[in-house]
Amino acid sequence: MDEETTKFVIMVAVVVLSSAAGYAARRFGWLAEHMAARITLGIMVLGYPATGLLAVWTLKLRWADAWVTIQPVIQSFACFGLGLLVARWQKLRRESAGVFSYAAAHSNWGFTMGGFICLRLFGEQGLAYTVIYATLWTIIMFGLFFPLAGRFAGRTERYGLASFVRNLLDLRCLPLAGVLAGIGLSLSGIERPAVFQQWRIIDALVILCTAVMFFVTGLRLHVSHVWGHMRLYAWLAGIKFVFSPLLALGLIWLVQQAGVGLTGLPVNVMIVESFMPMALFAVAAANLYGLDAPLASSLFAANTVMFLVLVLPVIALGINW
Repeated sequence: MDEETTKFVIMVAVVVLSSAAGYAARRFGWLAEHMAARITLGIMVLGYPATGLLAVWTLKLRWADAWVTIQPVIQSFACFGLGLLVARWQKLRRESAGVFSYAAAHSNWGFTMGGFICLRLFGEQGLAYTVIYATLWTIIMFGLFFPLAGRFAGRTERYGLASFVRNLLDLRCLPLAGVLAGIGLSLSGIERPAVFQQWRIIDALVILCTAVMFFVTGLRLHVSHVWGHMRLYAWLAGIKFVFSPLLALGLIWLVQQAGVGLTGLPVNVMIVESFMPMALFAVAAANLYGLDAPLASSLFAANTVMFLVLVLPVIALGINW
């Protein structure tokens, strides 16, 4: 088996086996579904901050890398708007429209998919750029999109600087603190101890985070809910796997034409990330704010399977972006 095939097999195996383990744990009564929230919080507090810090620590940042943080925010808002248009055209009720628009807006850019894939394809530097890629998006996600979900649930939400900061101080936002600490260490010139490379600690942490989060996904998955939304699956696939990559390529071209020195690995990472399927964030928001949670889980499962079957094989074949 060649190296590229091995990478593909590892990526798919981690996702599929951990999801199946979570689903089996719930179906056979080994673990209650409500434990998913505790497990998610645990890995976000313990695993994500350490992984982000160690990955970014070795990155030699340039001014051009600032665009790497800006592009996913533009993509999120563009896909959010398109998702709202589709939801209105499909005449979805408010709670379902909120779920679909969030599914369209937010992609699995973090360790559990985009970061994992870029680590396998490009090594630790690829992972580091995925962490940088998601930094500003994380701030917008926790500071704006989480409270905005309440509007779709019919709640009256007030926005202001105090509420924005309060959302960023939530324990679930600790991964952002890890990234910022990693950026500080990178800029300080302090070398990361060689032991982290020698023992492949980053690889182990990313695989752990990915396995745990997909275990939680399987724990929450109800297969009976999956078959009733085929038209929405098709629309979401079009947004994620056609519109988003085309938008990414257009934005990269415009930035390059403007004279920003954006080349090489950052561009490769941004293109790969532009193909990522729906993020778990949309499922979490649906559960937390009383939106259409069954639809959120179904969209996530269907979109992730489409990605694994149709998109990931193309990426893993080693296309020279």
